Amino acid sequence: MSYIVKITNLFDDLKSNNDLKSGHGLSFYIKTADKRYLFDTGNGTDFINNANQLGISIKDVDALFISHNHYDHIGGLEFFIEINKKAKIYIKKDAIYNTYTYSRGYPEPMGKYYEELSHSDRVVLVDDFIKVDDFYLVTDTVGKEEYFAKGSQYYMDKNGAETPDVFTHEMFLVYVNDGKANIISACSHRGIRNIIETATQKFNLPINMIIAGMHLMLYAGKSINCTEEYYFSLVDYLLEQEFSKLYTCHCTGKFAYDLLKRDLKEKIDYFGLGETIEI
Repeated sequence: MSYIVKITNLFDDLKSNNDLKSGHGLSFYIKTADKRYLFDTGNGTDFINNANQLGISIKDVDALFISHNHYDHIGGLEFFIEINKKAKIYIKKDAIYNTYTYSRGYPEPMGKYYEELSHSDRVVLVDDFIKVDDFYLVTDTVGKEEYFAKGSQYYMDKNGAETPDVFTHEMFLVYVNDGKANIISACSHRGIRNIIETATQKFNLPINMIIAGMHLMLYAGKSINCTEEYYFSLVDYLLEQEFSKLYTCHCTGKFAYDLLKRDLKEKIDYFGLGETIEI
């Protein structure tokens, strides 16, 4: 396979195009030689309005991949299905459970799933590693919890029992081209380090490009949510890896990105709203 895959950021916290609407969330449009995909839907309708501005047709999307059940990734789903009448919607099976946080002392919903959709023939509840056209949906990120992304403690209501949310509802994509694996992740709640290791072990291929948020944001991107020890351990790990480029976005946050750019230099760039990159 040698054709180019183009990925356009339709919704993100930071933008390079002042005509587009930014906000907390993520949505990527992925174009291959003959297919069109969406990876997440942001937190509402802005990804649709931005797509229109960029000349991208949401109704022509062939498949939608939902990375995990948080409102800033699944919040536009109801608007997507109003416009697009054909796309299969791939989402982890555990995304049917409610997720929430107690950051203000009471349960605040983080997730948003529509029960009626689970009975739709358009929805594919994914529980195993599968391939959809040219993309692998990796559902079983493994690794040490100490490498999980930091920040708020999340919880899941699973059949009436409250349990810590360890993001069994999260998945990422891998696209293999020219003998190398390319990773597309959203928040990487289970840890970008674990995601890289999972992809390396599962495909036994060198990693080329990584496109991923890393959930380092605190105070709307004005600070960082982890300890110095965690941060520098992550930096050391990323410096050891031989990927060609890490494009980060969304929940990494501007403050953390500036630190990472200082320490990783040319290995990292920000993939902002309205920008397109090629694999």
